[in-house]
Amino acid sequence: MSHVPPLGPQDSRAEFRRTVRSIMETLPDPSTVAPGDRVDRVGQVSQGTIELGFRPGRYGTSAIVGSTGGGGWDDTALRIEDAIRDKRHQGRAFPGEVVLAIDAPFGDREDCDVAMFGRTYSVMDDELKVVEEGFRRDGALTRQAKVEYPAVLVFMGLGMFGGRDPVMYLHPRLDRVLPAAFDLLERHRLDGDLIRREGAQRERIIDGLNFAGREE
Repeated sequence: MSHVPPLGPQDSRAEFRRTVRSIMETLPDPSTVAPGDRVDRVGQVSQGTIELGFRPGRYGTSAIVGSTGGGGWDDTALRIEDAIRDKRHQGRAFPGEVVLAIDAPFGDREDCDVAMFGRTYSVMDDELKVVEEGFRRDGALTRQAKVEYPAVLVFMGLGMFGGRDPVMYLHPRLDRVLPAAFDLLERHRLDGDLIRREGAQRERIIDGLNFAGREE
């Protein structure tokens, strides 16, 4: 059992903290609970019911069970989604179809796959058994009701001195074949709930753009 009610950004945390502290005060001595047993507790706050499950354990003398050594947050997926949305008016102003090109300087292929198509997910119960899994189609292209761009070219790691060849993302609703020239690039497409990657037929195409060189 593990459930907490949703708290909005304007909701006070004071009542929630008090209730959790009260729940913790009712827990028995860990030495009186068998290692495999769980102690369930329930509390009530204005937003709903708090349901918590506890298991006995010992982590030395420190009150800190674990801590992070540092971390960061990669917003590549959000940047890509914003770029596709912000360039929509440019694409609609062009009389023909547009293959959109966007920059993703800090991301990798997995980040771009998520931004374009969506992500896989798994749901586990209290016993850490997977009870549900699937693919959530919440990418920038899968959310489009119609094909606004037949494909998107994503330039990853592009800078003043060059970068990697772009990766082409085919729109999931595209029902025709693009010109053969695009076959030279690495292509990603959504096949059911799987993201398929097709390797590039030619590499280091971008070197032909004659980027600036580094002076030694």
